[in-house]
Amino acid sequence: MFKKFVFAVMVSVLFISQVMAQVPPAPVAQTGLVATIKLVTGSVKVQPNGQKVKFAAKESMLLSVGDSVETSGKSFAILIMSNGAQIKINQNTKFVIESPVGNEEPGMRVKVAVGQIWAKIISGKQFYVKTPTAVCSIRGTELDVKVNESGESEVLVFEGVVEVKNDYGVVQVNKEEKTVSKPSVAPQAPVVVDVTKVEKWQDAVVAKEEKKEEPKVEKKEEKKKEEVKKEEPKKEEIKPEESKQEEIPQEVRPEPIQPPTSEASPSVPE
Repeated sequence: MFKKFVFAVMVSVLFISQVMAQVPPAPVAQTGLVATIKLVTGSVKVQPNGQKVKFAAKESMLLSVGDSVETSGKSFAILIMSNGAQIKINQNTKFVIESPVGNEEPGMRVKVAVGQIWAKIISGKQFYVKTPTAVCSIRGTELDVKVNESGESEVLVFEGVVEVKNDYGVVQVNKEEKTVSKPSVAPQAPVVVDVTKVEKWQDAVVAKEEKKEEPKVEKKEEKKKEEVKKEEPKKEEIKPEESKQEEIPQEVRPEPIQPPTSEASPSVPE
């Protein structure tokens, strides 16, 4: 009886193991550090994944999947992603680093809830930008994504090709084209844009920041020069000795003795 029980247990374990082997493993979420903050201007906050507290963003700060970045008015940030992508975040923007969920394709993912970003993706690297109304599939592209309070998304492509899709349709946006994706409708057909007339806020802000840094560098150099001058020993001014001329005593010569002058004898009257 006992042997039959053991045999039944072994058969059950073998059956369960075979069934489990046929179940595909769940996709592994992207974890670890995926971005570094390169530049911060103004008030920029970082909210770590799973936390309610926000911290002031600092340059060289590392970010992980699930972390969010929020910029206030007249504020700006630049991120360098682990795959080499560069992202510039404009003012009044809410930005989140995400990971693939469910059956989503692998690749770096970010979400723009509201605001504006500029992204430059290295060729061959898969990258996704999500908004409330669209998903942008990017590979080797330079683009600008802007989202307003209602979720309407504007995607402008400077270089490369971007696929913009949602639950209602998909469009392909080529170089120097733009599409708009609104709630509950397919993305609009792309239109050609003269990119030379588009305000490149990302370059203007960086140039302004670099200009602001120049005086600081000059002041530091001047301060260093002053410190070096202070450390150098003061050299005493050596005045050349005035040549002392020796006074040569003048030779005293006796005055010549003059012969006595003969006085004329008075004439005697005859």
